[in-house]
Amino acid sequence: MGITFDEAITLQSFVPKSWIDIITFNSSTANNHSLNTLLIKLFFLSKNESLFFARLPNVFAFAFYLFFAYKICHKHLASFVGIICFLTLILNPFILDFFSIARGYGLGLGFQMASLYFLFTYIKEEKIRACFYALLLAGFSVLSNFSMLNYWIALFLVINILPLSSRFNISLKQSIKNSLFVLVPLVVILYSPLKVLITSKTLYYGGHNNFHNDTLYSLSKYTLYSQEYIHTADVILDIFLILLFLSFVISIYYYRKLFSIRNITLLVLLLSAFSIILQFYLFGTPYLTDRTALFFIPLLMFSLFLSVNDFKKKWYGKSLLCIFSFCMILNFSIHMNLHKTIIWYFNSRTTTILHSLNEIGKKENRKIKIDCSWPFGLPMEYYLDKGIYPFVENARYNNHKKDYYLYLDQEIDKVYYDLNESKAKFSGFDYKIFKHFEDEFIYVYQIGDPIKK
Repeated sequence: MGITFDEAITLQSFVPKSWIDIITFNSSTANNHSLNTLLIKLFFLSKNESLFFARLPNVFAFAFYLFFAYKICHKHLASFVGIICFLTLILNPFILDFFSIARGYGLGLGFQMASLYFLFTYIKEEKIRACFYALLLAGFSVLSNFSMLNYWIALFLVINILPLSSRFNISLKQSIKNSLFVLVPLVVILYSPLKVLITSKTLYYGGHNNFHNDTLYSLSKYTLYSQEYIHTADVILDIFLILLFLSFVISIYYYRKLFSIRNITLLVLLLSAFSIILQFYLFGTPYLTDRTALFFIPLLMFSLFLSVNDFKKKWYGKSLLCIFSFCMILNFSIHMNLHKTIIWYFNSRTTTILHSLNEIGKKENRKIKIDCSWPFGLPMEYYLDKGIYPFVENARYNNHKKDYYLYLDQEIDKVYYDLNESKAKFSGFDYKIFKHFEDEFIYVYQIGDPIKK
């Protein structure tokens, strides 16, 4: 898969910085997922600075995610329920996108899954060490992706609510003491980056409607691998939420223990959502959407499956899960691919296009001058700067006549992109379609002479 726009920013703008500048966010934006950037810089010490090496931290994060997802499903769910839950956690094409690119979201999911495992161990076995590991791993997820701070806050509150029950053997003093061992270093590390981001007003990505329409709907839409609004995603989301509510009510009827893993998972989910809603009304912070809200998917899945796991009449749950798993497998089968992500779908053909143009330039023994709409810009420059396509020249920043122009014929969700403004750059010339990738709305135009008035 070719490099995506945000990966290009990471590799061209953040990784070359010093270790201290990366940590302190000196001249950085929210696009700098600090732990991811640091790990890429560490991997690049091997002198191999390929895209493959840049993506390895998230590949390893996927192994971490798989291992702890398996442990949770095996240890806390009945065998059939556990198998379906495990499949649901991995057969989501939207989640898989982020274990294959050099961004912090895959790392965040891997650490979150490990954190949930130790949270469940803490609840079940009441081991204080598990409380520390849960918060520590959640802390690493925050350093991977700052939107995970909502999950960390919810986890911190839940861990320190549990000792308030007389049935819980760990004291509040012990719990708070362990929490502070993680809280204090995390505050020290995050103070400078968050101050920079808030001062520079770079925390702008997200929605401004409500939690359902922005956060939950975006997860439903992208799980169905669509960037555009689709009514099906709305329907599926509402059905899922109704099933979650009914499953929880039924499980409460059968299993009424207050401090159960099921109840605590749902509480973490609700507190995470409340954190986002509260920030929106207090500070005007946008609602998390799509990739920034990925951490809700494991919480939603575990809330459903832990509820179904408590059904006394097992055939109810098995019937529901068979239908659910069939839908997930069908969705995955339709949308799985080896060449693109749904967020940066427009970057999926960059290498194919550049290779074709390079062959033309090689044949004609000249450099092909290429310009493009801005979503193609950084990925294209990444390859051209490396000299991979010696017969193609980046002509974005000069006024010379262009030979070809890459045009994206679709608006981008949550990001400003003016189709008319982009098209105006070549509308005064004769042009014809050289290549058209219909599924990605990509046109490659061959530019001719200026149109005579």
